[in-house]
Amino acid sequence: MDLRPFHPNTLPCVSCCPSLFLSLCTNHLVQVQFLRLMVLDGADLFLLEPVFRNELMDFVALPVSETNELAVGALVSSRAKQALESIEASAPKRKEAAAAAAAAASQADSSQAATTPALLAEAVASGEREALLATLGWWARDAELVKQKEFYQERRLKEMGLDKPWSPEEGVESTFSAGGAQGNVDWS
Repeated sequence: MDLRPFHPNTLPCVSCCPSLFLSLCTNHLVQVQFLRLMVLDGADLFLLEPVFRNELMDFVALPVSETNELAVGALVSSRAKQALESIEASAPKRKEAAAAAAAAASQADSSQAATTPALLAEAVASGEREALLATLGWWARDAELVKQKEFYQERRLKEMGLDKPWSPEEGVESTFSAGGAQGNVDWS
């Protein structure tokens, strides 16, 4: 992992330090909207047909389907696991460098001990590891609770009033109008 400092006004490259990138994404909802759009597949793509470009992000602001939500969680979890594996793989080398730096700093000047690059790198890696574990835990819980979410089709049926059982006694009035003629249509 590249531990060189970066300019605070720029985000680091996803490929060079993915865990840092994930931790700097402050607007979780916008990120999830983008990921929902990115992993749309199969029948969910058909749902985009009536969506206008300026309404697209509103469409993916809420869960689209169970498959889509699970795909978002799987994508984020796989990237977090990759970053965690990278941190774990570099841990022995980092710990050696931190121990050597701590020993050298304690012999020289104790006020500089906590600010050596090796110790700072170990602290950052530890924080990244905790953040990645929390991310994995959050998405695991989200996958367990996915059945409790309200998806697009259910929301759409509610909007149209079709979420209740139908009975013939209720009667049916059509709002269909052909050529500007208002009212009921006699289909007989």
